[in-house]
Amino acid sequence: GHCKECNQFFCQECIDMHKKWARFATHKLLSLADNVTSASPVSLAKQVKIINCSVHGNPLELFCKTCKDAVCQSCITTDHKAHDYIGADYYRKCCQKLEFYLNSVREKMTAVGNALVALTNRENEVREQGEAIKEEIHLMMDELVDVLKQSERQLTREVETIIDSKLRGLLDQKKSAEMSLSDLKNCKEFVEQSLQTGNPLQVL
Repeated sequence: GHCKECNQFFCQECIDMHKKWARFATHKLLSLADNVTSASPVSLAKQVKIINCSVHGNPLELFCKTCKDAVCQSCITTDHKAHDYIGADYYRKCCQKLEFYLNSVREKMTAVGNALVALTNRENEVREQGEAIKEEIHLMMDELVDVLKQSERQLTREVETIIDSKLRGLLDQKKSAEMSLSDLKNCKEFVEQSLQTGNPLQVL
């Protein structure tokens, strides 16, 4: 692990001792993985160069894969003897690759963020356009309703005019028919009366 205050890497046994000492109680200890994550944007490769082994004072040039900790040349001949380890150069190369990929991720995040902003703006535009179109439809329907109501009133007046004209004609015909019927009735009564009286003069 790594102590931020001491700026040193420690093995697990040293970390346990570090935690027990009262003078180091406020020190913040991070695992190597946490230290790698929190190290950006400062180059991790540069950090490794300036850190020395807390036990032997030698530069931490190796990484013990067995203990998952940074070690020096002296460590691998003592506490980390026969452990599986890799050189610091490999670790620095990995850090450089991670930094390269991290930059790529940042660029993609920026691009995706910009695309998200553009999509949000477009979404708002579509919503605004939709509301404007609905408002136009409402206005158009109101105008159509007004036109239809005007047409209804006009057609109603025309129909009423036609009906009134036909009714007047029918009334005239009805009056004429009633007068004709009255004349025929009078004629019928006169003929019947003449036949009943037998007066030749009336018959002739």
